[in-house]
Amino acid sequence: MDGTLRKRFNEDGLEGKMHLKTGSLRDVRSVAGYVQDRAGRRVVVVCLHNSSRADTAAGQSVQDAVLQWVYERP
Repeated sequence: MDGTLRKRFNEDGLEGKMHLKTGSLRDVRSVAGYVQDRAGRRVVVVCLHNSSRADTAAGQSVQDAVLQWVYERP
């Protein structure tokens, strides 16, 4: 991982399990790519968050929670 994802997911044990690209505009934050879930399946993920709080830590937290859920799902 590099760029804006370099420091994300290092402590969650998810490093190397995702191939993602981020993007942002005013009031919009997005992430898209592939997540390898616990069962080893590759899942396509697109998360687009459009809110006045999207560019804050809360916006990143929403994305992180979605990606964590995709990884952990049964």
